Amino acid sequence: MVKVDYHTHNSRCGHASGGIEDYILSAIKQGFTEIGISDHSPFFHLEQDFGLPGMVMAKSEFPSYIEECIKLKDKYKSQIKVRVGIEADFFEGQSHHYTDTLNDQPLDYIIGSIHYVNGVHIFDKSRWRDPDTDPVTAFNSYYDQMISLVKSDFCDIIAHPDAFLAFAPPIYDQCIEDKKEQLLSLIGEKNLTVEINTSGIRKYGEPFPKKETIKKLHQYGAVFTFGSDSHSPDEVGYEYDLVVNMIREIGVYEWAVFNGRKRSFLEIL
Repeated sequence: MVKVDYHTHNSRCGHASGGIEDYILSAIKQGFTEIGISDHSPFFHLEQDFGLPGMVMAKSEFPSYIEECIKLKDKYKSQIKVRVGIEADFFEGQSHHYTDTLNDQPLDYIIGSIHYVNGVHIFDKSRWRDPDTDPVTAFNSYYDQMISLVKSDFCDIIAHPDAFLAFAPPIYDQCIEDKKEQLLSLIGEKNLTVEINTSGIRKYGEPFPKKETIKKLHQYGAVFTFGSDSHSPDEVGYEYDLVVNMIREIGVYEWAVFNGRKRSFLEIL
């Protein structure tokens, strides 16, 4: 049986607090059996070292990030399994800059994310106040990018697939619904791992993805792991029990876990 949290950040990205060790200690205190370290990857597709200060780590920091993760993995091996991961943004046409680097690293998993739509961060509320923003166009762009990510074999875990909903105005458009359904069915068809990310609860009251979407993904054939998307050590495992109860109702009893980029399944604790 396993209790996991595969999505944690730390001070290297510039918008989280605490060091890697603080997150490991928080997980140990709460009885987790595995903790994944998955800070924001450098923007490898950009020439500059610090692609986006305050959002991602610098390229020059990446080797020391891996080194520290490996060191702490060994230090705490008798108390918890520390998995070495990274959360990498997917930019269509640029993914080779990431895979060329990441595939040579001793990573246990890669989380693939879409954080930018038309150059604006998905959680930037000002997008929806801009009179030039057409919500239908924006959502179509988001789902197109998500579909490209899923088709790309870029990562091991798909991050927060409906995160764009967090601050968006209520909207119904059949084209968008069809595109979302295409995304979910494709994830299932490829039997991919989707994280249930509880930062959604902190942002808008529901996990990413929300319960009805998790249910559809399960029916299509997707599998799941847990991620708090913690940006401070006290957020590790955020609403873990709530999510476990939710997915057991849906008929999910195992977490996908990773070791050396290989997936296996263990019963949920």
